[in-house]
Amino acid sequence: MRTDQLNIRRRPSLRQKQQGVVAILVAMTIVVMVGMVGLAVDLGQLFVSKTELQNAADACALAGVNAIPAGLESSESAATTVAQRHKVVFQNSVVGGQNSTVAVDYSQSNVNGPYLSRLSLAVSAKPNFVRCSVSRSSIGTYFIQVLNALPGVSIGPQSVSAVAIARKINSQMTCAVPVAACEGSLTGLTKGKWITQDLGEDSSAGGGNKGIRWVDFSAPAGGASEVSGLLTGPGQCALPTEGADVYEPGVKASVAAAFNSRFGIYHGSTKPEDGSPDFSGYSYSKSNWSTQENAYDDFVTKRATNAAYQGHSSLQDSSVPPLAIDTNGSIKDSAFLRTNGRDRRVVPVPVIDCSSFESTKKATLKSWACVLLLHPISNSMSVSNSKQMSFEYLGSATDPTSPCASNGLPGGTTSSGPPVAALVR
Repeated sequence: MRTDQLNIRRRPSLRQKQQGVVAILVAMTIVVMVGMVGLAVDLGQLFVSKTELQNAADACALAGVNAIPAGLESSESAATTVAQRHKVVFQNSVVGGQNSTVAVDYSQSNVNGPYLSRLSLAVSAKPNFVRCSVSRSSIGTYFIQVLNALPGVSIGPQSVSAVAIARKINSQMTCAVPVAACEGSLTGLTKGKWITQDLGEDSSAGGGNKGIRWVDFSAPAGGASEVSGLLTGPGQCALPTEGADVYEPGVKASVAAAFNSRFGIYHGSTKPEDGSPDFSGYSYSKSNWSTQENAYDDFVTKRATNAAYQGHSSLQDSSVPPLAIDTNGSIKDSAFLRTNGRDRRVVPVPVIDCSSFESTKKATLKSWACVLLLHPISNSMSVSNSKQMSFEYLGSATDPTSPCASNGLPGGTTSSGPPVAALVR
């Protein structure tokens, strides 16, 4: 009896057996939980590293495209240098360090390739697409390696990579004004020269393929109200492409008030809230700028100090009728121009063939010119008063060095601004 009782006492209880199983389950649960935490932390690190590498690849492709005009060797060098200066793994090490690679290759005309290395292309080649592939290996993992304790699991250092493709596309230009230069007036014209014309009551004054015309960018022409809206607003920003038609709007003298708002002059129904002025209203004519050329540099200086319109009496020239600019006491001072001003007097204008503009009511858009609007125009409703308009020719608006050139934003399929680098993939 005593022996049986002793054996019974020595047997492990059910509770003791369960305690052993629970211990194993707890241990396995801890491993899984730590692994899940590791999955979040380490995958987060890989995601951040991927984002950092993508930034490096994007900058690499853009730098490579910008440097293509200097040659493929310069392009590859610029692209690689920019990529290698970026940092990765929570900004702890540079892409150009150990375990990183940067590959730059080129495609002639298709975003889908084929892509070739610089050495596989002719030295004189000017490819359109640059592809940068950036990778980083041996990125350490920490918590997630706890899962290696599970059967069949083996997790080690990880790798991430990123690819970017860039090309040059036409950029957005500064919005144009509905005033055109006739092609004949620009033939042989050098930068800094002035074009002046008395517009008269309508756009037919001057005749031939010379001078200045009011234009409407859309058909059917919207007339004076549409032109006024463009003048007080930002202008025509969705620019038509070369070869398109522009139209004769039948502009009346009422448009002058909208035009003059760009000089900080508000008259009639045109109010400051309708249209922002330029940073400077200071104006130029033969009387205060006798050379009648190269006023742009002086204008830049005046704009920096927000010089206001000085009054049309200083612009009068005895050889032409008076400008008859009715300011109605609404000349805005430098404080107003500084606070409310925009770049409103250096603008693109269409260059058109004016030969038959008045008879056909439309003209072919030849190109875009950059001009400085020199002075306000007469806002008197009397036909007898001069509607003299003048601007200074600043060259082609599509020249990358032009003051009308893009602010760097890539445009759409109809954009005609200077080419800028843009990511396409």
